[in-house]
Amino acid sequence: MINVVSVIVTYNPNFSQLERTVSSLLRQCDKIIIVKNSSEVLSSSLFFQNKIYIIQLKKNMGIAYAQNRGVEKALELGADFVLFSDQDTVYPTDFVEKSIETCDNYKMEKVAAVVPLFFNENKKQYSQINIEKTKAIAPEIDKVYFVSHAISSGTFSPISIFEKVGGMNEELFIDWVDYEWCWRAVNCGYKIICDTKNIINHNMGDSYKTILGRKIVVYSSFRNYFFFRNGVYLLIHTNLFSLRERLAFFKFMIIKSFLFFLTNGVSYSNVRLYFKAVFNGIRKKLSKINDQE
Repeated sequence: MINVVSVIVTYNPNFSQLERTVSSLLRQCDKIIIVKNSSEVLSSSLFFQNKIYIIQLKKNMGIAYAQNRGVEKALELGADFVLFSDQDTVYPTDFVEKSIETCDNYKMEKVAAVVPLFFNENKKQYSQINIEKTKAIAPEIDKVYFVSHAISSGTFSPISIFEKVGGMNEELFIDWVDYEWCWRAVNCGYKIICDTKNIINHNMGDSYKTILGRKIVVYSSFRNYFFFRNGVYLLIHTNLFSLRERLAFFKFMIIKSFLFFLTNGVSYSNVRLYFKAVFNGIRKKLSKINDQE
């Protein structure tokens, strides 16, 4: 029997959404681990079934730390595969079955993860997929692609991969955590497989603003800080990029900087946040806790 364990990281969740997430996985996974990065009380009887394990962290240690503790617990429970999930992702009834099937179909490949295609509820369109670190395309449905990275929610990985590639980088706290892990896996010779037959509806970003007819994602100050800090750090201080990729990534970060001020405004607080993030990334001032303040 294949033992599939889901790791759900929560932070001040909407309880009805979290219940829908858990309910969608109960019949598909052998065990569910909920790693709580906040101190809310899970009062629903749904969360106190024998197959659900709750890990309460003392404070918000970030998604990377929480996911690593979830993987450690999954290893204790004898998992063959780990399915990472956000607290608000609802899965199709055959999601795990399709993920296992894709792994079996590509068992001759060194598979690090199988990831789904997302339908962006905010934009009402399918999300692009990243076939290279700095190149995204609109995929064809019902095809399988090798991709360079994907968001963590819906990522289905053999548990053995974490011994080979390592866990999530806890110093990043949040933002770029999932991408950085995928890039490490690819650099180690493993494959990230996107199966576009496996589709998840998902809300991307905190909100959107329409600029010149295009919807632009708007994130909170909290998320923007880690986006720029970690992006600058990865650009300057890691060996994840070729020279061509590094130049393209630098261009990408410049564009994102302009969009940040365009969508959030050029206020004192935004300028301060942006330059603190950039300088901390340059100085490698990273933290396993929230150092935004």
